[in-house]
Amino acid sequence: MLILSSGEYLRSLLHRSHLFGLPLPLSAYPPGHTYPWHVHEIPTLFVLLAGQHQDENRRGTFDQSPLSVVFHPVIGPHATSVGPDGMVGLNLELTEAWLDRCGLRRRDLAIDYRLLDSLAARLLGLRLAALACGPGEAADTEVETVAIDLVATLVREPSRPARTP
Repeated sequence: MLILSSGEYLRSLLHRSHLFGLPLPLSAYPPGHTYPWHVHEIPTLFVLLAGQHQDENRRGTFDQSPLSVVFHPVIGPHATSVGPDGMVGLNLELTEAWLDRCGLRRRDLAIDYRLLDSLAARLLGLRLAALACGPGEAADTEVETVAIDLVATLVREPSRPARTP
């Protein structure tokens, strides 16, 4: 099984940002390419900016539409197929240091793949892409805000304590 470490993606790097402790590589993936089953060492959010992307995991296969966001947890492999026009996407790595600063741990995040395809998620994905490609001190704070808004949809509810009669 292929394990991708931080900053390692199966693509061509177009632009690399590192804002507020969050790596944000912008990448291009060649048309029609299929990537083997792999896992990410760091929990990652992937924003599809253009093209076609099909993701397969243990639960099934789904097509990701542009500007939607997919959460790749550290457990459970997935495979990727790129459409005939290729694809461009942005990866947001949720580093241990950043999670810690937010009072979170990896185990607080969802343990399965999630396709975030609501209007709110798409707008956050679009904002994240604009921030990753534009410099500025204000971008750091906004990236963290967008990341927190996206991660909020992934945080698992704590289990309720058993009620005693």
